[in-house]
Amino acid sequence: MIWLILGLIVFFSNHSVRIINDEFRTRFIEEKGKLAWRGLYSMMSLLGLGLIIYGFGETRADPVFLWNPPLWTRHAAAFLVFIAFCYWLPDKYRVTTSNKNWDTRCLQAPKYGPLLT
Repeated sequence: MIWLILGLIVFFSNHSVRIINDEFRTRFIEEKGKLAWRGLYSMMSLLGLGLIIYGFGETRADPVFLWNPPLWTRHAAAFLVFIAFCYWLPDKYRVTTSNKNWDTRCLQAPKYGPLLT
């Protein structure tokens, strides 16, 4: 799990450089050139992606259960699915409400066990 989290941090921090520290990016491009920046950006993106892939494989082999829903939520989920189907009418608001109910059901009691299995 640590490799997956580290990969996500590297990947997203690399893609957030312009938001977080644009001065560093512009200074780096002025000093070393745009091609060097693209190379560094690409290498960091590939490193993050590789860590994500490796970490995902490790996590799938030895899962860490982040949340185990209580047993009663399965009954609440079945009720919310029934409400979701009742709202499923050709009206934009009702379809949106139906989708919200369906999403809530998926968070309460996943069909195949806890999240990240």
